[in-house]
Amino acid sequence: MTSSAVQDVLKGAISDKIFPGCAAAVVPFASSQEDVLVLEGLRTEEALSPVAKQTVYDLASLTKIMCTGVLVAQAKVDGLLSFDDCPFPSWPGIQIQHLLAHNSGLPDWKPFYERVPPEKTGIREGKTLLVEEVLTTPPEAKIEEQTCYSDLGFIALGHHLETCYQAPLEKVYHDWLRENIPQCQAHFVPLAEQGFHPQLNDVAPTAKCEWRGRRMHGQVHDDNCFVMGGVSGHAGLFGRLQDVVAFGRWLFETLQTSSPLALVLKDMCQAPYERALAFDRPTEGGSTGESLSPNAIGHLGFTGTSLWLDLGDNTHPAALYVLLTNRIYYEDTLAEFKKIRRRFHQEATTYLTHSFREKIL
Repeated sequence: MTSSAVQDVLKGAISDKIFPGCAAAVVPFASSQEDVLVLEGLRTEEALSPVAKQTVYDLASLTKIMCTGVLVAQAKVDGLLSFDDCPFPSWPGIQIQHLLAHNSGLPDWKPFYERVPPEKTGIREGKTLLVEEVLTTPPEAKIEEQTCYSDLGFIALGHHLETCYQAPLEKVYHDWLRENIPQCQAHFVPLAEQGFHPQLNDVAPTAKCEWRGRRMHGQVHDDNCFVMGGVSGHAGLFGRLQDVVAFGRWLFETLQTSSPLALVLKDMCQAPYERALAFDRPTEGGSTGESLSPNAIGHLGFTGTSLWLDLGDNTHPAALYVLLTNRIYYEDTLAEFKKIRRRFHQEATTYLTHSFREKIL
């Protein structure tokens, strides 16, 4: 990577055991150059294997934008839904756009996995039971009264997409991906079919789980998604650095066009809420600090992943920032990890903005 300051930040985090290893990319769209950084570190529990370009990460809530968000946009283009639809009878008045914007009034999270019998875990019956539990959970606030980041809304959206397309979410997603971003190989790992990730030696392990009695390696970290069979609208995607970069490039290029899908995505990015629809926006004290322009959109993943696309303005270059870690491998590092994530974006944007201003002058 061109900026040694970025390398120093991430190498320091590995030395301090904030995360075992990482892969990062900074992609300025005004240049043909793509700065990709892969740092050696722990990849598997058995050995100090180096992180490599083929290392696969549990992307966690990046699923919300890389899968659910774009599929909702596609379903709107296909005439299968509208943002003002209220498809869930137990949630009267809650529209799809409220679920996307996290202002539906639904709670943030609940341990639904505890309510599914062990013999139904990881199979279609378990998923059906968990979705029923979600859809019968009452809101805890009035619609648009507050913004509360909620997994429940995206579990519901994933279920609704299956209803719209009359197919499992993983099939809908993988078919869409092959047609729109064939160079992106982000994927779900359906537990009923595979059990564990087929390229297990390439997968970065995550946290130890008391409930499952083992470290999670090659299976989704999120317990609710695990019970659902590894596939959900809120979590479940696995991918390599180049897969997340390919998605970010596609999103940037698509937003430069006037295609029907681009127009829907633009509406989602410009929604008049605290958060955009599916996407997050930079906030003071947030994961990007004050580094990005007001035109940036992105998302975080609980496992230690993030993707931010800055569409740029007069002082900020259009660029993509991707950081993939398995920070939950170590316990109690979240506070320090948040600082590292902010410093990563600050150092990367400082370097790119300096180059951007030089080119303008």
